[in-house]
Amino acid sequence: RLHIHDMERFLERLGFNPLQRAAVLRAGQVQVIAKKAGRLHIVTRDIRGSSELVLPLDGGAVAGEGDNKRPVRYRAFREGGALVVKETAAGTGGAEGEVELSICRRTLSADGRMCIDVRKRTPQGDMVSMRVVFTRAQGEG
Repeated sequence: RLHIHDMERFLERLGFNPLQRAAVLRAGQVQVIAKKAGRLHIVTRDIRGSSELVLPLDGGAVAGEGDNKRPVRYRAFREGGALVVKETAAGTGGAEGEVELSICRRTLSADGRMCIDVRKRTPQGDMVSMRVVFTRAQGEG
C-alpha cells in the first residue's frame, strides 16, 4: 500500500494530463529492493509491467534508458542513513557537469516503512518533488 504526498502536482508539472494522472494514482506500485553480490537490485512492478535496475553501491555509473527512451546514467550510493539513486542525462560532460534528471532518496521510518523522497526535472527545467511511503507487504519480514 502506498501513501503519496504531492503526487498530483508532481505529475501535472511533468506534463501528465488529468486522465493519465488519475490512472497513475489508482494503479499503485510494488518495489522490492535487495543487495545481491555487492550490487543493489530495485525491482518495480506497476500497471506498466516490471523493471529491474541493478547498480553498484559505490556510486559507479550504469547506462540506462530514461523517460522517452533517452540515454541516462544511474548511480547509487549511501548518504547518511539514506540510499540515494541519481539519474543524470548521458553525454552531458563529466560527473560534475552532468545534468541531474532525478534523485530518489530512500529511508526507513521508525516503524519500518520505506519512504522515497523524489525530485525530478520537469520538461521546463524546474525540479518538482513528491514523497511516497510504502507499507511492508504481508508476509515480508
